[in-house]
Amino acid sequence: MSWMRAPLALALLSAACTLPPLAPEGRPCGSPASCGPGTTCDPLSGRCVARTELGVKPDLPPAPRDGAREAADLQRADGAHDARRERVADLTKPTPEGCKKVCAGACAPLDDPAFGCGQASCAACPAPTGTVAGCAPSGDCSLTCGAGATDCDGNLTNGCNLLASDGKHCGRCDHSCLGAACVAGKCQPIALASGQAWPMGIAVDAYAFYWANSDFPYGSSSDGKVFAALKSGQTVTVASGKNNVDAIAVDSSGLYFATAEDVGTVYRQQLSNPLQSISSNEGWATAIATNADAVYWPRAEWQKPGKLVRWDKTTKTKTTLDADFIVGLAVDAAGTAYWTDGIATTGRVLKKTAGGNGTTLADAQHRPWALVLDGGSLFWVNRGDGTVRSVGVGGGAVTTLATGGSELVGVAADAQYVYFTDLARGELLYLPRAGGAVSVLASGQSSPHNVVVDSEAVYWTNYTASGAVMKIGKP
Repeated sequence: MSWMRAPLALALLSAACTLPPLAPEGRPCGSPASCGPGTTCDPLSGRCVARTELGVKPDLPPAPRDGAREAADLQRADGAHDARRERVADLTKPTPEGCKKVCAGACAPLDDPAFGCGQASCAACPAPTGTVAGCAPSGDCSLTCGAGATDCDGNLTNGCNLLASDGKHCGRCDHSCLGAACVAGKCQPIALASGQAWPMGIAVDAYAFYWANSDFPYGSSSDGKVFAALKSGQTVTVASGKNNVDAIAVDSSGLYFATAEDVGTVYRQQLSNPLQSISSNEGWATAIATNADAVYWPRAEWQKPGKLVRWDKTTKTKTTLDADFIVGLAVDAAGTAYWTDGIATTGRVLKKTAGGNGTTLADAQHRPWALVLDGGSLFWVNRGDGTVRSVGVGGGAVTTLATGGSELVGVAADAQYVYFTDLARGELLYLPRAGGAVSVLASGQSSPHNVVVDSEAVYWTNYTASGAVMKIGKP
């Protein structure tokens, strides 16, 4: 029976060694060897695919070997395989738990303004200038002001104001720089007129500002000029060919100025009327002041006693009061005059009533210079020792508001501050009326001299051969 078993064993052995048929493309496979010609087994899908789909060359007759080309083919095959792996992974990736919004094929958080918060749209929440977008508890977009920004008009949808650079809201809301730049939260000065020859006197009213080019050195020529510049922009020459125009004042009755020379003249310019000389032979009329009734100026003549001249606007007559040398001059509504005498170390601040009664309000001053009367107080600068001082019009204790100036020459005041110029340091400064910290309003100026204020700005002259009339928004 053993001979009979041999064919059976061979048959069984032959059956056991017979390989299953190769799988065609698209059928399941376990390895590349189980796929038919021109196909291979994709390890990701577990199915037979065309060899070219994975970047593998189909079965071709052998060709001469090219190492560089084979390396490039293998690299392309690897890249295609990796790309397919990533595509399959993306398609089979589970949706993250809690994903309620999909943007650009990915889960988007409902509290991210970059994807529109809880809104149906994936568009980013709008963020106007100066604002930062966020998400409100309701799921809507929200806005807040960013660092250094403030919502000055209460409307976040039109942006927040950058207080460091906004010329209409500089440093604080509604603080306008009047057309000038705002840098680091501070208004910058602007030149209203440049290329001016020694501008000194300056005045301002509700409609215009005025200045006088003094013609320096004194008596060297007769080229002094007076200008009026409307706040709307037009500038006119009021007078020219005048000698040493230092003093200028304006009120509702006209513009007044005086020439400082041996035969000084005082002029008045009224609207639409010719320039009028109201007094001559006035010597060195270095200051001028007005009230509703009269015009006042000093008469200083060589080796003669000083006088204070009063010119009545109605009668057009003059009266004089005895006075020492006058530098700064102010007058009140009742006709009481106040002045500084400019004397070194023993200088004084004085007043004299219309009846001629005189009082010394401050003594032992060091070259008291410019003077301003405001709200029942007198403010002046001492050019000699760099101090700013004040006293009440009725007298009393003298208050030192500031010290440490270099060469103070101009002063002005309003309801909040006292402003003054330091000619040597090229600065316009200010401090509270009652005293306190001194702040720089404008620096880098060329010999800043006289200074005046109105409701919104400070004006001053830069006293050089090619000087300027300057303006800056109030602090």
